[in-house]
Amino acid sequence: MPMKPRLFLLDAAAIIGLHEMGLWAHVTGKAEVIIPGVVADQEVRYWKKPAAGGEFIQCPINLRADATAGRLVIQEALALDLSETVHELPAIVREGIDPGELEGLTIIRQARDPKPAFCTADRLAFHGLCHLGF
Repeated sequence: MPMKPRLFLLDAAAIIGLHEMGLWAHVTGKAEVIIPGVVADQEVRYWKKPAAGGEFIQCPINLRADATAGRLVIQEALALDLSETVHELPAIVREGIDPGELEGLTIIRQARDPKPAFCTADRLAFHGLCHLGF
């Protein structure tokens, strides 16, 4: 059986967007989805589902439950590795990047070959990835 392609989701926007479009189960079924621990534990809580009268319903997202069920992989970076990544980034990225995206950059920088495909909605994360050679 062929291996699933690896997909690294660096930030909350990509995860929430997949939930909003109803594609989360499809993507996690077709790819080995990897997310940073900070994103899983601190940044993704719910998505908003449109309801009658222009209102929205908050639908909870539990990424740890998805990981326990084998639908995704949550990775965490060591403090030393985070520090090394920070020192490799230009000041404009260091000063504005979110903790989850920094952890994501650190993890993807250390990923085995072939490097996973990645998705982010943050320009500083893209800038950082380019600076790190991706």
